[in-house]
Amino acid sequence: FSSPFALKGYLDSLEIDKENIAYKKLYRYLNKFIENVTLESINCKHILADPDLITSRSMKLLDYIDQEVFDKKVVIFTSYTETASYLHEILEKYFDCKICGFYKNLPIKKLDSAINDFQQKDEVKILICDYTAGEGRNLQMADCIIHYDLPISPSEIEQRIGRLDRIGRDEQKVVLNVVVYSQD
Repeated sequence: FSSPFALKGYLDSLEIDKENIAYKKLYRYLNKFIENVTLESINCKHILADPDLITSRSMKLLDYIDQEVFDKKVVIFTSYTETASYLHEILEKYFDCKICGFYKNLPIKKLDSAINDFQQKDEVKILICDYTAGEGRNLQMADCIIHYDLPISPSEIEQRIGRLDRIGRDEQKVVLNVVVYSQD
């Protein structure tokens, strides 16, 4: 799972005995993890000011965008809707630009608006997507694709890349692929 929010979403969807001792223990640890990640997102500006503190995947993502591709159009893919929502929240807190999201549970009108804004407005630099944007969308104007996590199937990775590498894209413009990792 790419975030504790994704794991929580998965656990909540399971039809198992939630009174089970092992489940309760796991959930306690998970809630503590969520609490720590939430604190990290609140303190992200302080953390990013000290390179020694940049260890988590989300902080590495913020740092990479800030240092390497801030002036470029970036598509961020994750396999999990809960992670996409979390990333959208922390990116909006940190960056002073419009950030759009394209992920499950958003209204259709908002999904279409996000794609149109990303395609047509220069001030929209970041589009965050879950698996729902993996097929059928034209994002060839983007400069960089960031894989926050990697799907199990190589064909899904190819589908993600295919959103940018499309007919009509300048052949001289290389699709920059980045995979985010954490140290621990």
